[in-house]
Amino acid sequence: MISEFPYKREWETLYMELLIKIGDVKLTATEIDILHIILDTEQYDWTIGSIASCLPATYEDIWRDVQSLILHGLLARTNMSQSFENIKVISVTVPLTAQSWLSQNAQDIEDAFVILNPDMFELTEVGEA
Repeated sequence: MISEFPYKREWETLYMELLIKIGDVKLTATEIDILHIILDTEQYDWTIGSIASCLPATYEDIWRDVQSLILHGLLARTNMSQSFENIKVISVTVPLTAQSWLSQNAQDIEDAFVILNPDMFELTEVGEA
């Protein structure tokens, strides 16, 4: 029964815990969403606020996922002296090595994004992914 499930929103919790392996990295759904935004815009410099404005998540959730991407080496903070008092303005970039990894795995990231967001695409696109 859903009432016995320990989380308030069963689907949201499962979505956040789902891991998809792309290349040699295991990514959550939100991390894939962030990488998809980066690939889609071809912009490598971001703030936590600008990433959060593209996704239906809180700044804190985005910051958590960005930190994970930093640990994977896919993002890097550009200014280590920025305060954590206002995480919206923390700036990150995609390092050159990560840019290469992104281009090598772009199709897998796109396919994972389509599968995780089937309501945004035609049924045939989801099937192809």
